[in-house]
Amino acid sequence: MKCFLSQSAGLLADSESDRFSKYVQVFGNYIRAEQRKAISFMVVSESDAKSMGIEEVPQLIKEQESQSVKCSNWISIMQELAKAVYLEDVLFGKKDSKERAEIESFIELVTRMKVDELVAHVNGHLATRMFLVG
Repeated sequence: MKCFLSQSAGLLADSESDRFSKYVQVFGNYIRAEQRKAISFMVVSESDAKSMGIEEVPQLIKEQESQSVKCSNWISIMQELAKAVYLEDVLFGKKDSKERAEIESFIELVTRMKVDELVAHVNGHLATRMFLVG
């Protein structure tokens, strides 16, 4: 698998593609996807992406049955990365489970809420839960 990321990626970038590229890059580093040889990250400039026929970044290209499958949804890219390193159930919950649906909805909230709203929402959610840390 290959994943093309924006050269100007940043968590606080104005452009969604730059922010989403950074999300994918941070997640990939966290699960050590590149070290496990599950993926190759390639940072490209806007002009390089256009010359390579990449419409938007981040973009995952996966060879499947002698065809290239492309994906530009950053959440789907993260799930494919987790699946490639056998961590999908650990990080996203079991398929068709309530936990998985909750995790995916929280990930999706990142794209729709401002930081202050998101922090208040997550803190409100966690306030009603009990955790054992040790």
